Amino acid sequence: MRVHRGFLGWGVFFIVLGLVPLADQLGWIPGVDLSQAWRLWPLFLVGAGVGLLLRRTPLEALGGLIVAATAGLLLGSFLAVGPSLGVTCGPPGNASTVASQGGSLGPGSSVSIDAACARVNGRAGPGADWTVAWGPQGDDAPRIAETGGGLVVANPGQAGTPFGGSAGSLWDVTVPSGSADRLTIEVDAGTARIPLDGLVLDSAILQSNAADVRVDLGGSTVVRIDGEVNVGSLRVGLPRSGLTTGRLGANLSSLVLCAPADLPMRIQTDGTHVGWDLPGLTQNGSVYETPGFTATNGVTLRIEANLSSVRLEREGSCR
Repeated sequence: MRVHRGFLGWGVFFIVLGLVPLADQLGWIPGVDLSQAWRLWPLFLVGAGVGLLLRRTPLEALGGLIVAATAGLLLGSFLAVGPSLGVTCGPPGNASTVASQGGSLGPGSSVSIDAACARVNGRAGPGADWTVAWGPQGDDAPRIAETGGGLVVANPGQAGTPFGGSAGSLWDVTVPSGSADRLTIEVDAGTARIPLDGLVLDSAILQSNAADVRVDLGGSTVVRIDGEVNVGSLRVGLPRSGLTTGRLGANLSSLVLCAPADLPMRIQTDGTHVGWDLPGLTQNGSVYETPGFTATNGVTLRIEANLSSVRLEREGSCR
């Protein structure tokens, strides 16, 4: 049997990627052990060094196999245990909101949500009013400020958690509907479920770091979307109307786009060791697009990914 060396690394990557979650489900490897798999990242350097040492020898491919196996192990561990991989934020808890603060914003204001080790639930409310409720009380309260005509909901900077956040806290955020300059959402080692309808945004900036983030902008109009996910998962519901452009990045992560089947799309792809699953789009080299696409209406994105999976769900929900 002849093995195609060009696909050998891919084969090892996908075999390990599938075996790790399977081993977790069958109980062969405890989840607590998989959550520490991130500590093996130096094997990437080992693989690179082995590849250089054995260059132009029959064993040259060994370095690439070490890198591929390590990538499969890390991503497989993430798929098995979720965004808690390597991050200890304390128990998730079953917090309920016990305190709140509110106010109102004028048109064209910006909203920034920066959470660490917290569960964030968000929505768009009627009018110009905003509210932030949280729990439990005390040191878990987020820092809330109206600055420069915008709303900032940020980490309290509590010591003792890796990202400076509050372990096990819950934030319930309602932002004003209508026109806004910018929406920024960053979550570190937490979760976020934020469906937003009725917003008109110049830009949306989304960041997921070792977190599980879902932001649904399907019912809003957004001129530009920029986002990145690192060792986590990010699901983005794309605007169903208007002209939207943007860039998304994924590193050792899962990126999911949600869009109706009739939404015109063009996606420029770039990256290494990426599983692209973009149904309904025609591929031409590194470009995937809706047949007959024109840039006058719809979504145009550039996606740069490494050691990640990128999937388009045409009928799925990102809520």
